[in-house]
Amino acid sequence: MLAITFISSNKFSVSPIVLGKDKIFSEFMNLQKKKNEDFIQYYQKVVDFYIFTQPNTIGLKHLESDPIAFKLIKDKMVRAMPNQLVPEFKRRIEGKKKLPDMFMAVLEMR
Repeated sequence: MLAITFISSNKFSVSPIVLGKDKIFSEFMNLQKKKNEDFIQYYQKVVDFYIFTQPNTIGLKHLESDPIAFKLIKDKMVRAMPNQLVPEFKRRIEGKKKLPDMFMAVLEMR
């Protein structure tokens, strides 16, 4: 997030606004699918936002098998789906624990 401060009529300053991790995580939890987004786009947005909420030390390989990430992202995907698709999505990821497996389920649901 950036803050733009106008110094004079033709000059301005741009500086980043640093939000606390609690605020950023809260924004992640409030993230919702837009009507014009398909589920693959929404999945990627949720994963990208989750990565943004994490410390820089977490690598993508670690994230792929992170059980907390899997649960949070699964919950976001389930809430975004129409009720009639939820049982099928849950069936496809049953017993799975890695984000690539969830991504494949999202692709198959398409």
